[in-house]
Amino acid sequence: MVQFPATKVNEKENSSSDIAICTKTGKPSFLNFAQHILPQSAKRSAITTAYRLPETQLLPLLVQQAQLLETETQAAYQLAYQLAKK
Repeated sequence: MVQFPATKVNEKENSSSDIAICTKTGKPSFLNFAQHILPQSAKRSAITTAYRLPETQLLPLLVQQAQLLETETQAAYQLAYQLAKK
């Protein structure tokens, strides 16, 4: 494992831990970055999956989810009417 040389800038960072360096590029390896990434939440995972779907598959699902309940439809209509009157 290669270490950065101790300098005033990175002396504190390297004093207690080894940093893996890519032998081809001479830069810190991706593992140094990736080990601090937290697992995705259920919502984030659903978003990631959904953005990769073709629009023809996704649109029917979105239209279905956009349907309002009758009470919500009435409330939205009343609010729109009030805003239009102003």
